[in-house]
Amino acid sequence: MLKILWCLVVLYLPLSSSYHHDGAKMIIGGKCTVNSNCEGIPGVSSECSEGTCYCKPGYLPTYVLDDCLEIISRVGNPCEQTLQCMEGSLGPLSDCIGGRCFCGEGSVYNSAEGVCSENH
Repeated sequence: MLKILWCLVVLYLPLSSSYHHDGAKMIIGGKCTVNSNCEGIPGVSSECSEGTCYCKPGYLPTYVLDDCLEIISRVGNPCEQTLQCMEGSLGPLSDCIGGRCFCGEGSVYNSAEGVCSENH
């Protein structure tokens, strides 16, 4: 439930139009008129919808809202931020370690369920 609420807050609450990144493109949540106004890869990871920049499905905003990163669903796949791993099917016990998604400390990969589970 917390994962869903976080996504709704970040992806659907527009920010003030005064937020700019490098003065050129709008951060995620900023005002826009076309896809190319938005950070990320316009049309691929981000889009302008109803005047606001959003990350497209399968992507999530970085911590500073200056890009959209792909949500990761497999152990060992490349990542930049832990949230990419946690929001994917690996679950909240996953972590981005050395640029790859793995199960975090105290957890193991449960291949039957495809998630990181507590190590008992």
